[in-house]
Amino acid sequence: MFQSILQPASDSHSLPLAIQYMFDLLDREQRKHKVGQDVLKAWKNQSLCERFWVTVINNPENLFDIPKTHQVKDALSVISNAFTDSCSTNQLHYSKHTDAHRLLFAKEIPTYRNLVDSFYKSIQNMRELDHMEMERQMKETSNKFQSIFSKKSILGHLYSYAKSCNTELSKAVENDDSCSRSRIGFRLEQIPSMMGT
Repeated sequence: MFQSILQPASDSHSLPLAIQYMFDLLDREQRKHKVGQDVLKAWKNQSLCERFWVTVINNPENLFDIPKTHQVKDALSVISNAFTDSCSTNQLHYSKHTDAHRLLFAKEIPTYRNLVDSFYKSIQNMRELDHMEMERQMKETSNKFQSIFSKKSILGHLYSYAKSCNTELSKAVENDDSCSRSRIGFRLEQIPSMMGT
């Protein structure tokens, strides 16, 4: 399972563009703020592996219409702990006091850590996506679900949220080079007139 999740990306079609775009953003932020590789790896772990994959592993009922028995829950917990340990930046130490479920995959953890590192490195080695590619992908995805969701309602909720944190949002956009190049600040200023407020 870990090999399927962490298969190194060979081109932009083998990996969702949203993940590549997010990781490109994290790489840029790491260079901009001059933080260490361990911090960068922790950001990537938190944004994809630990927040998304661990949740999916622990809660298959979110994707599949199946009941989860206590035995299945316990087994999935062991697997998700092994996945979390594989992503950890800290060296793990096992002793006679270590929980038995942590010891089940102890020998495989170094292999899985190499998989995580190779996965992250393969994404980092890809050509960086630009704003237009991501915007095109988002439009295509949006068009697929156009008949399911109410655009007006979603935009209203997003506008209310953005309006509530307008000052912080404006400052963040002003201070970001990528946002400046993409004219995000100008676009944000146009939203009230588009929303009719």
